Amino acid sequence: MQFYRILKMVSVSAGMLVLSAGASGCAVETQEEQDPCAEGGTDCLLSEDTDESVDTAEQEFAVLVRPDLAGFQFRSPFSRRVFIIDGFGYRRRIPNIFTYNNLFPTWDGVYNDGLIDRVALGNPLWSGAYLASPWGGTDTWLINGPRRSWIRSPALFNRYGFGWNNLRYLRTPYLNAMMLGPVWY
Repeated sequence: MQFYRILKMVSVSAGMLVLSAGASGCAVETQEEQDPCAEGGTDCLLSEDTDESVDTAEQEFAVLVRPDLAGFQFRSPFSRRVFIIDGFGYRRRIPNIFTYNNLFPTWDGVYNDGLIDRVALGNPLWSGAYLASPWGGTDTWLINGPRRSWIRSPALFNRYGFGWNNLRYLRTPYLNAMMLGPVWY
């Protein structure tokens, strides 16, 4: 059984199950006879598509939340945009080269993948986002616009491929005055 939070699944061939789920997610099994929402997914709606006039040339497309890809950087070959997958499993667009260079030491970690568009889209990073640490402190922060997001550990910092030489050292009162954003894990 694979556990993914399915945000949207469009089924276009006759006789297939159509499943849409809310933020709570569902367990999806490969067998059609079993109820994929039986394990507590109350937001699930399960119905059977019986419309015979559906064009079968179209393919099933699922937009998934993929926390297993956290830390990977992808480039869509269709739009040439660069994304990073956050700890929640959403792809977040890196808006420009300047922001990318603020966060990462090289462009070596970017994968070209046409399937990146199947990962759910999160909020993009702000233009000019950067990495910071307080003077004399060991915490690392992602400064994303007016918010600071704590990066929990050096191992996590390395997992995302952030550059240690890209850290900006800021005064602690300046960092503490910023609003808190989500923790990167």
